[in-house]
Amino acid sequence: MPRSVIDGIIERVKAYLLDPQREEERVVALASPEELTGIVDESVGLSLGSSESAHGVDGLLAAVEQLIEYSVHTSHPRFVNQNFAGPDPVAVVVD
Repeated sequence: MPRSVIDGIIERVKAYLLDPQREEERVVALASPEELTGIVDESVGLSLGSSESAHGVDGLLAAVEQLIEYSVHTSHPRFVNQNFAGPDPVAVVVD
């Protein structure tokens, strides 16, 4: 994997961890499976056929941003669930 991809992913994850969601922001951006499929398809495509061409760094990083945006933000101050606690930043980095 090119260093630019790794650096781009690290920057996005670091920004998410160091600047967690604020109370006035949403805990999760709800979207139907069809909507999510369309969103991801626009950035990197979902075709896995042998004729599918490789996608660029920009598309991959856009997909990472969308993954963060449409995930449940367990570190959000209004996130309450009996099975989860907020993520441990050290554990996230080690993973």
